[in-house]
Amino acid sequence: MSANFSLTRKACYISYTVQALCINIAPLFFVIFKRDYGLKVADIAFLVLFSFIIQLITDVAAIKLLNLFGYRKCAVLANFIAFIGLVSLSVLPAFIPVFPALIISSFLYSAGAGLVEVVINPIIDSFPNENNAIALTILHSFYCWGQTAVVLISTFIIFLAGEANWYIIPILWSLVPLANAILFTKVPLIEIQQTNEKSDIKNLLKSRAFIMLFVIMICVGSSEMVISQWASYFAETGLGVSKVVGDLIGPCMFAFMMAVGRTIYSIFGEKISIVKALSFCALFATIAYIGVSVFKSPIAVIISFAVAGLSVSIMWPGTLAATSAIFDKGKTSMFALLALAGDAGCSIGPWINGIVNDTASEIESLQFLSVLGFTPENAALRLGILVSALFPLIMFLTLILLKKSRKSN
Repeated sequence: MSANFSLTRKACYISYTVQALCINIAPLFFVIFKRDYGLKVADIAFLVLFSFIIQLITDVAAIKLLNLFGYRKCAVLANFIAFIGLVSLSVLPAFIPVFPALIISSFLYSAGAGLVEVVINPIIDSFPNENNAIALTILHSFYCWGQTAVVLISTFIIFLAGEANWYIIPILWSLVPLANAILFTKVPLIEIQQTNEKSDIKNLLKSRAFIMLFVIMICVGSSEMVISQWASYFAETGLGVSKVVGDLIGPCMFAFMMAVGRTIYSIFGEKISIVKALSFCALFATIAYIGVSVFKSPIAVIISFAVAGLSVSIMWPGTLAATSAIFDKGKTSMFALLALAGDAGCSIGPWINGIVNDTASEIESLQFLSVLGFTPENAALRLGILVSALFPLIMFLTLILLKKSRKSN
């Protein structure tokens, strides 16, 4: 790739850090919202669902936006909306009730995160002489490193400033998307050819292979986001550790292992079949989810968090790369539809987890688990994670069908 695109690549990497920031900043405060503002677990689950519904809507709208304004303006817009949303998360709860404030701010930064997904992947995919699987994996590794940085730095600030001053954190982080929005006004971009999106979408949805990849992408989103969104809450309430420790052994461990997995694949991935790699990842993610739900030992649960993070690491970029290799045309529509599927999974997985959690906590028959050392609340949390193991399992089975279908063709 020409050296003059190095700044463009950096802007794309920062955009994925911004996406990680938008998706993972609010879950760090879930326990604070529940304890200090009276939010219920169902309210928190709805916030997660709402966030990804907005991303879904943005995925659909992004195709039109890209055709109307082009990639540069949309990249600037994505980062600027994320900036406004993060500022709102800090400021609005001081002026209006916290739940409406969270809804408004979530609407803004989720729209920014959704637009990042649709805009940035085709930009990276457009660079010549690139191995798509490796390039996309490197790009998505910055989501993981970004998530790790968000958790570590935010936890450190909470430790120094106290939980009552949580609102300082989104304000500080908002400077990142603001700076990146300015950067995208200056970096060079390769012109990406626009095609008839209606025709592209119609052709993709006629393909059996694409439908299977669409289903896989739903499972990818669910597999990645259930642990990511609920790890901090699970660690604090299920393992009985402090807020700081819960963040470090929950979402931080998960994100760090995702980053490690994506970085390793970016180095050695050329020697590995992406479909085989995805199959192994789906299988081990299923095992890891079961481990989180059934192990009583905190050490075993932490190891399961780590295995889950490593297992889901290449799922998202790997599925994008596999689809890009199969379908040469209609890349804008293809990436938008896959983003739609992934965000649908990100919505469905944590939401189902929250519903199972709330429902199970009201079932008196779970009291018998007290003999195993689990409180009803603890047992409900674990049951939600166990149900979520279905997503990587479905992904594994669908990959087997996809492989057989490709061989037969």
